[in-house]
Amino acid sequence: MATRWLQIRGTLGRVATTRRGWGEGSIYKRSDGQWTATVELGRDYTGRRRRRVVYGRTKREVLDKLDEARSDKRKGLEPPDRRLTTGQWLDLWLSEHCGDLSPGSLATYRHAVESYVRPEVGHLPLVKLTPAHVEKMGREVRQTRALGEHRQARSSRTPRRTLGR
Repeated sequence: MATRWLQIRGTLGRVATTRRGWGEGSIYKRSDGQWTATVELGRDYTGRRRRRVVYGRTKREVLDKLDEARSDKRKGLEPPDRRLTTGQWLDLWLSEHCGDLSPGSLATYRHAVESYVRPEVGHLPLVKLTPAHVEKMGREVRQTRALGEHRQARSSRTPRRTLGR
């Protein structure tokens, strides 16, 4: 249960606020009249604190957005670091999630990332990566492989081999 305390301002003894509980976030009104709410998201991959800040014209609007942000956090839908590029994320993925693969599989993944994925979308911030970028990358890879290499992409060979054609 959240601990509550009263804050006394000045000599008049007016009650100003009650304290919000740990993890509930903070809400305040800025000097320009806009309401702001902040919720703590934990630490990023480098160990820095991550926060999500939402803004609104009314306190009720900000409370609704704050509830949505906390709900997303509980569901694991935390927004990624906006500065994290797709290339940096690929490096993390290769090191953390592909560590238990065989050396040959890991080498194949690294080759695919370095040869095809990183040149096309590695510079993009991860939050700005869209399906259109992935489709464009796929077209570029198919064109490059069709022009420069004698083999077809595996995705087009696999169904034919599976069906025995």
